[in-house]
Amino acid sequence: MSSRQRKAESKDENASGPSRPLLWLFRLALFVAAVTFCLAAGLLLYGRWQDARLAGLGPPGGNGSHLTTVQGLYLRGYLAARAGDLQEPAASGAGQIAFLIDSGERADEIAANLVAAGLLNDSELFLNYLRYYDLDSGLEAGVYDVNPGLTIPELASILSRAVDQQVDLTFIEGWRLEQMADTLEQVSPAEIDSQTFLAIVQRRAAFDTSEYDFLTSLPEGASLEGFLFPDTYRVPVEADAAFLVRLMLDNFDSH
Repeated sequence: MSSRQRKAESKDENASGPSRPLLWLFRLALFVAAVTFCLAAGLLLYGRWQDARLAGLGPPGGNGSHLTTVQGLYLRGYLAARAGDLQEPAASGAGQIAFLIDSGERADEIAANLVAAGLLNDSELFLNYLRYYDLDSGLEAGVYDVNPGLTIPELASILSRAVDQQVDLTFIEGWRLEQMADTLEQVSPAEIDSQTFLAIVQRRAAFDTSEYDFLTSLPEGASLEGFLFPDTYRVPVEADAAFLVRLMLDNFDSH
């Protein structure tokens, strides 16, 4: 091979050499762009799937915007995956139950009380729902008639709305039954008749105590004095004497 030919080949190699790295860079850029596009499309489809799963399960405008990005993404994905459970009854009991939320109670305390009352089976799902939709600080103190057949969104909605017309009743520690009845006579709250109240707690009127284990050893005809927990009670205007007695016994049981 002549020196002229070797010089020509050397020129050809030098000319094609720099184009190879550029070609690989171009291919790499195409690959990165394709992966980015696929990820973006996947995230878009995943977001639409979440929207479809959560549609109608939360209050209008609830989108986790009050949370950090990580918290919002986690809770959104968690609730979307559990959307089917959110549409099922929160508990399997039957019959309405008077449920009390005391002033200052935290969401986790309320959830625990709901479980104890047989109104909720999954406290974690309930609390995560409240956090995502910013309802955990909006549960209002009051007395609610709650049906165990409600879903978690329905339960959260009801407990976020206090009963419009309620009456506060305060019973001081150490009061006798007659003093409680006198207070009811003076205040005339709701539909609570003071004499009916007195007849129930003195066991002169029919009242079912079978659901209270702490009363099983109570002698026949003995009064309920000592088992009516002294406290301030907020009762709806349609409450009657039996409702109040049951509320006071429930409070004694919980303490």
